[in-house]
Amino acid sequence: MFTIVGGGPYCAISFDGATFDDLQFYMDQDGYKLSRLDPNEFLLSEPDRDMQYINLVTRFPLREEICRHLDTNSLDRFSFFCCYVPQLKNIAGGVFLYPEVCIYPSAKIESDVIIHAQTGVAHGSVIGQGSYLSGGVGVAGNVKLGKFCWMGMKAVLLDHLSIADHTTINSRTLVIKDIVEEYSIYNKHVVK
Repeated sequence: MFTIVGGGPYCAISFDGATFDDLQFYMDQDGYKLSRLDPNEFLLSEPDRDMQYINLVTRFPLREEICRHLDTNSLDRFSFFCCYVPQLKNIAGGVFLYPEVCIYPSAKIESDVIIHAQTGVAHGSVIGQGSYLSGGVGVAGNVKLGKFCWMGMKAVLLDHLSIADHTTINSRTLVIKDIVEEYSIYNKHVVK
């Protein structure tokens, strides 16, 4: 079951890579046409205001620069979900959710977020703009994940945590306390 939010035409801001290939594959299954625009070309050209965009760039800080460019130019974003989303009103534009993602009804996902398969975002949690969650991530209840954070595969955030903007959480890491300093790299509690 695929859900697209936005009226098209659809354009991915992306390098020619796996994330773009994945989205193109899923959209092809339902007969939607997806074009691709190189990120550097997107930043230098006059945007097409008839287009709806999704930011698939996975490299920071370029990912953040593209988000700012989308916001500054008030460009429309589309979202694509390969999973069931119980509260569409809690999901902003430009979000790509892979299959087997579980988003609880009271969780909120801000714009330009990518969440890979087998990831769960529990009740009351908020995923900040531009964040990237790899496969198998667990976000427990009432977590506030900052903007432009990266979470590696199978990383886990325990209940009631606040994570600063631009935080990198390495794969298989269990986060048990708030991370308050921006641009932190966290791998202190590694699950074996």
